[in-house]
Amino acid sequence: MASVVPSCLMSGACPLFRSTIMDGNVLRGILALPLELYLYFFQELHPPDLLSLGQTCKLIRNTVSQRHVWEAALRATCRLNQVFEPSYEPIGELSLGELQRAALEPWRRSASFATWANRDEGPAASSMQRVVRSVGGWADDDEREEDEDVGASDSDSGSSSESGAQTASDANGDLALTKDTSRTEIKLVGERCWDEMRFEEVYVVPGGRYVLGRTEKYVCLWDMGQTGQASRNSKLTKLRYASIMWNDTGSVTWLMSTPRTVNGSGFRFATCVDDLCFRVFEVGPMPDSCAIREIAKFEGGSPGLNPEDLWVQEDRMMCRFDEGLLVWDFVKSEYSAIPIRGEVEKITTNGDLVVAWEGPNTGVWTIPRLKPLEDASSTLNELLPSNFTNGVDLDTIKDDDDGAPRRQIHLPSAWYCYPLHALEYATLHQVGGKDIVERYLLNIAGGAGARRVKTLVSSSQPMDPLDSPQRKKPYRTICGGLAIMVDRLLSPKRGWRTGFIQSVGDGAPQRDAEKIEYVFKELNVVFQDFSYCPVTGRAAYIPLNPPSRDVHKISIMRLDY
Repeated sequence: MASVVPSCLMSGACPLFRSTIMDGNVLRGILALPLELYLYFFQELHPPDLLSLGQTCKLIRNTVSQRHVWEAALRATCRLNQVFEPSYEPIGELSLGELQRAALEPWRRSASFATWANRDEGPAASSMQRVVRSVGGWADDDEREEDEDVGASDSDSGSSSESGAQTASDANGDLALTKDTSRTEIKLVGERCWDEMRFEEVYVVPGGRYVLGRTEKYVCLWDMGQTGQASRNSKLTKLRYASIMWNDTGSVTWLMSTPRTVNGSGFRFATCVDDLCFRVFEVGPMPDSCAIREIAKFEGGSPGLNPEDLWVQEDRMMCRFDEGLLVWDFVKSEYSAIPIRGEVEKITTNGDLVVAWEGPNTGVWTIPRLKPLEDASSTLNELLPSNFTNGVDLDTIKDDDDGAPRRQIHLPSAWYCYPLHALEYATLHQVGGKDIVERYLLNIAGGAGARRVKTLVSSSQPMDPLDSPQRKKPYRTICGGLAIMVDRLLSPKRGWRTGFIQSVGDGAPQRDAEKIEYVFKELNVVFQDFSYCPVTGRAAYIPLNPPSRDVHKISIMRLDY
């Protein structure tokens, strides 16, 4: 591997290193610091910066190569990308090479998208991309040999059905963005039912290890095994669930929320069953316990209400109806039923605030004080008041600017947590037949009020509308960039266009990009529902029209790109 030692160090011009290089290894300056201080500094670095530092000199490289440095780096990667850390537990079973690869994987995957974005610019790969690709290059000799074997055998897939790397060339000789990923695939097996009950929803928990699936009768949880570990059963083609939670006899589950981490070692999610019966479940601490446990139940009774969305934040469950918003604290057994008037494109909550978007405008309202839940059967009727008072009037943020381009609002996955004073979101609008994505940070520190201050974080280059984010799909993030699935029916004759897009240039390691570009990679699968973890490349999908023998199964892939 080529050295990246700065020329000033090679020449001995740096006063901090001159005594070491020229005076017979008499340590002075930075190299004379105690080991504890090195480790303290290293824990504050992003893993790619840590890798670069290890290529400056042998002394620092030996320090950086210590195992606990990379254990801390992996935990930092989980914090930065809001990845579920138990996916990698027990970390002590990962080798040094596996730790390095796991800590650097998000940056390596981002660098692969950057390579596609810069494929027409010759040797334009940034130094960050080159450094990240070098992972494992300075591991111990015996581990380096092991890493090479692992890299050739698809270490983290656990599958035997591999399509191999596929690329295509267009008429100009450039790589076309079709079949540009290789993938390995297995089947996640649910429970067979007499009426061939099929899966309706699937969710891959960030980290790629745990997968949730919902049918109308039960919810399943699968444990794919420790993320990052090389030793897997390469002949595995099917995996049975680790835990299952059935409905009460005769009831039907209509909605399942995105899971939300709790205490860093488990997660919670909620379901809506039949006539507005809400159930909250908890799993963990993981990986020791994967049992799905019901921790709260709310039995409403208002058949005139139709739930649209469901999410969990801390100890609260929120359900959005056309008529209003239900906020339920399932730990304190308190609630607030908030009537809503008007329509907006997106609505969510953060802390004690309700936040809504309509076009370029936003509004923030304070959630009324919660009251004890005494008679659950009557509470939801409060969403249908005869006199509209103490409600949320969404018409106060009506988008009446006819001259501005119409904007779609996109929110991040409900898995992600944000500070109480800010929320991230993205908008999409068209200019000249091309789509432009802009990401914003909304300041909600001031509490209730309309048209809050927002800060533009990034703006994309114009892109083909076929490759841009879709209206109802939440996005995920990787190294500060945006990643989202795309599935569009082009026409009955041309079929579906499916894949995933990722932004290049708006992550912290890629500040040198002048303008954000979104790169599309095609998957060539048709699905009813899809969930994707960009940090690990693990994706799960429910086939659109599976054969009857597979209706109780979910397909899961590890994408190699």
